[in-house]
Amino acid sequence: MLAKFSREHWHDEDEVRFTVQGHGVFRVNPKTSPVVSIEVEPGDLIRVPRGTLHWFDLCTDKQIRCIRLFQDPSGWTPSYTDSGVDENFEPVCLGRAFIA
Repeated sequence: MLAKFSREHWHDEDEVRFTVQGHGVFRVNPKTSPVVSIEVEPGDLIRVPRGTLHWFDLCTDKQIRCIRLFQDPSGWTPSYTDSGVDENFEPVCLGRAFIA
């Protein structure tokens, strides 16, 4: 299942994801600046605008449970870029202590 999310892709509509359990790193590629890494944990809510290049990696606990919201069931279908940029990033999770 992770293979669907760990490759750079985009969607035809906004994606909203609420993390219920586990940890992961959401990567966003704005193309005009460096890739942004957002570590998510239970209780986090993230919105990715349609057309935004992104991918997701699990942290070392290798588990996550999220609620994903789209306007239309077909909206979750990923369009992969096959750019290979996602291969240059390791799933490093630093945790809340690093941010504080």
